[in-house]
Amino acid sequence: MFAQAQGLISTIPLVQPVALPLIQRVAFINQIVTHGERQKYLVRYQFVLNGALKAATNPDLDLIMVHSPAPHPPGIYNRATGTFSTAGDRGYLDNLALVDRTVGELRHAMELAGTWNQTTVVISADHWWRTEMWSRGPFLTKEDAELSGTKMDHRIPFVVKLAGQQEPIIYDHPFNTVLTHDLLLALLRDEVSSPQTVAAWLDAHRTIGDSPYNRDELLP
Repeated sequence: MFAQAQGLISTIPLVQPVALPLIQRVAFINQIVTHGERQKYLVRYQFVLNGALKAATNPDLDLIMVHSPAPHPPGIYNRATGTFSTAGDRGYLDNLALVDRTVGELRHAMELAGTWNQTTVVISADHWWRTEMWSRGPFLTKEDAELSGTKMDHRIPFVVKLAGQQEPIIYDHPFNTVLTHDLLLALLRDEVSSPQTVAAWLDAHRTIGDSPYNRDELLP
């Protein structure tokens, strides 16, 4: 009933432009409005992490894909204290710190299980930080809004750690991560096996940087 009421209220003219700034900026109001969603999100995050830890430490598995909820809003982490929190003032930057913690937990578990050095790990994202969409909801904090500014930025992270790799290299040419599919196949076929051959593969296959298709579409 509460969820239905929320949906009905949001359809009233002028409610969103008047109410959203209040919800976003006043911590105790945001807490009341978003507490339930933050709790559900925290449960979802922990469920995915537990499954990822189990799969990543299993040497019998050849290919694993983990879609972690973080750093997607709502904020469920306090980066200052290093603890989980469903407080209304937790935002994207907190969840971004949670990603760092998550990768650290996965790496530590894999090192203990002996799977880290023999595993190729690709870390990326399925979309950019869509502040143009989140600004219309209650989860964008004042800190997030000040950091993001007004310019839309479609960049996402892309990190490849090869099996046995010890030294990093930086690849700074623009490319669209739609080619991740083919890169994974090349890795599985041992067509690329070093940082230099991965960089050469990207050079040979990148055709566009920022996608010209649906670039400003506000997806859910």
